[in-house]
Amino acid sequence: MFHLATMSLGLIVAFRFLGRLPIAGLARYALVTVVLLVSVHHLLSRIVFGTMFSPEMPRAVMIVVNWLFVSILLIVLVQIAIEFYRLVRWLIERRWVKPPVWMLCLVGIIALAVSAFGVSQALRVPSPKTVEIPIKGLPRDLDGFRILQLTDLHISRLFQAPWVTAMIEAANSQDADLIVITGDLIDGTLAARREDVEPLKDLRSRSGVYVVPGNHEYYFGYPGWMQRFAELGLRPLANSHAVIGRAGSRFVLAGVTDLAAGVTGFPRPDIAKRRSRAHLPGHR
Repeated sequence: MFHLATMSLGLIVAFRFLGRLPIAGLARYALVTVVLLVSVHHLLSRIVFGTMFSPEMPRAVMIVVNWLFVSILLIVLVQIAIEFYRLVRWLIERRWVKPPVWMLCLVGIIALAVSAFGVSQALRVPSPKTVEIPIKGLPRDLDGFRILQLTDLHISRLFQAPWVTAMIEAANSQDADLIVITGDLIDGTLAARREDVEPLKDLRSRSGVYVVPGNHEYYFGYPGWMQRFAELGLRPLANSHAVIGRAGSRFVLAGVTDLAAGVTGFPRPDIAKRRSRAHLPGHR
């Protein structure tokens, strides 16, 4: 259904948008072909590479495909608004109005520009966001304890070793007491991503670095990835917990597996198990 939906988006742009532009001959066929191919690029990736999450193609190609795919989505949204306007005009005047070519050209230019900006923002190293969480009864020793959460890094052809290195430098600059990574670190097999994840070994915090698996870890060889994360100094928490302390106070850090675990033959999320032995004597 997903691939049929994305193909439908491509068909809308090809015939309801490009079909109204004054483009002649081979240029029209070329544009329509590009739009249709981009609209089903997830399916093509699955056929060629065996997965739609980690196509092992050049980074520049992936960036262009993502740019065009988002542009298609934006054009479809505007196209729906145009068709609704045409319907209203028909109900009132009993005639179909034709959108001017200049308007369609403007829509295309804006969609491409907005998409380019969006993709550029997605590719940059994100800026940290500080959230203060008040906890009633928190021991004084833990007041101001800084936890840095990293999530959905999706280290892949799009986010390679240089990006990972820059992200880690930004993370370490936060001087966190604890770093937690909440799943979906990677897209790809261990063999494909080995060099790209290597910089993760440089993550530093006073109380260590912990990781829980996301669904993508299960798609690309869960046991191997958990072992590799441990080798890089990231402690996995999968239906388990760790006791973190500062001065005379301690707290329990617990993590569960992802819902995808059961589908791929691994232990499902088990809150009861990660709670076992969590409330130890003297722990707060």
